[in-house]
Amino acid sequence: MEHGNITYLKDLDLARRDYTVKVRVLRLWKQPMYNNLEQFYSIEMIVVDEKVYISHIKFTVF
Repeated sequence: MEHGNITYLKDLDLARRDYTVKVRVLRLWKQPMYNNLEQFYSIEMIVVDEKVYISHIKFTVF
């Protein structure tokens, strides 16, 4: 992996969608659908990067 292309969490910009990040996942949990507990609505994580910037990330599953 090329370290020159890694973007730190504090430098992310919502206007772009083509970042490479390197993080450690501290916590991960899945949010189930309200009407079907077998399927997940989203996956949420607490992550930290090399500069110890901590962020909460939510991925919505389609």
